[in-house]
Amino acid sequence: MERDALVVVGPDEPDDNQCFTLHSADAAADVARANGMSADRIGLLEDCITHHITPGLPRSGAPLMARYLQQATLLDIGGARLPSLPRAYVAGVLDENSRASFERYIGNAWHDEVVRVPSGRASHVACWTGLEWIPRLGAFRRYR
Repeated sequence: MERDALVVVGPDEPDDNQCFTLHSADAAADVARANGMSADRIGLLEDCITHHITPGLPRSGAPLMARYLQQATLLDIGGARLPSLPRAYVAGVLDENSRASFERYIGNAWHDEVVRVPSGRASHVACWTGLEWIPRLGAFRRYR
């Protein structure tokens, strides 16, 4: 699959009263289908995307790949398990991929999703974890 074919749909994509993960799964499925991915793999992709913000995912019976996506997201957004990665590796990744306004962007986008879909999973996750504020702590800043 071409890197340029990837589509990112995040919490800042307002569209009806559905959780952003449903829209993200639809967009990813469209790209995967257009690039010849099998229906089974597309179904797994959709499941992983829609489940990745579910609290307690390791115990939920969700696909293993959804758990990996959740762990990657927790690392990216809040720095979860960041100290377990080699410091030089993290610094190298940061040199190649700027996070200049990411913390503010994702915090604002999450807040907007909570307001847009107050009964959605993002709202529940924000209540349980403070996810709107965690990215603003800037866990990656100390690696610069």
